[in-house]
Amino acid sequence: MNPLQDSHLMVALENLHQNCTPLPLGTTNGVVTVTGYVRVLYKGGSTLCYVCRCVCGKFGAHTKQNIAKGRSCGCRKNALISAANATHHMTYSPTWGSWQSMMRRCDPKNAGRRMGRWWAGRGINVCERWHEFANFLSDMGERPEGTSLDRINNDGHYEPGNCRWASAVVQGRNRSSTKIVEFGGRKQALKTWCEELRLSYPAVQMRLGAGWSVEDALTKPMKPDRRRKLLMNSRQELVQWVRARRAA
Repeated sequence: MNPLQDSHLMVALENLHQNCTPLPLGTTNGVVTVTGYVRVLYKGGSTLCYVCRCVCGKFGAHTKQNIAKGRSCGCRKNALISAANATHHMTYSPTWGSWQSMMRRCDPKNAGRRMGRWWAGRGINVCERWHEFANFLSDMGERPEGTSLDRINNDGHYEPGNCRWASAVVQGRNRSSTKIVEFGGRKQALKTWCEELRLSYPAVQMRLGAGWSVEDALTKPMKPDRRRKLLMNSRQELVQWVRARRAA
């Protein structure tokens, strides 16, 4: 017996809504079948729902709109997820999530939205092969921890040879707004050069902004930071004072 039919919410059909035309018992959309009626109470009123038996055997309350749309109790969605998992066993994994984000960003429908403005809006596409997750997984492999999908050429498409798994730091230096500098026959981000040569990034920026050449900005010695020197002197004085107090 349907447990919902015995609940205190079950009332006579004529007392539910006088102005609605309810679906008759036995109505089916091919997935669920109407077996009873129930009034669902909410703040400010109530609504008519239908007690339905799904093809999988479960009972549940459905609205008239959901029945018209052919919705099930949820077993259909679970079946689709199970079928996807049976293919690659990666649904809802980090790799699958990156693939989904890539597809949404490059969907022409999202070209004017925030999620796709800098991808579909710029004409960035996903290659035909990667429209299937299994092919994407085969080419890119599983996503390593602490990384996300990155295009090597920021103006190129999502395709084999132009994508990699990269950390947030690497991606941050691969933006279209990142200043790329050529020095010693190599090209890389200015901040990377500063880290490699142990230079002050703000100081190098100021040099370049003042019209210095790249070579001079990266090779000429920098004056010691006066504030840092004063701080070091203050620390030394403090250490000496503490030692003198302890000796006394």
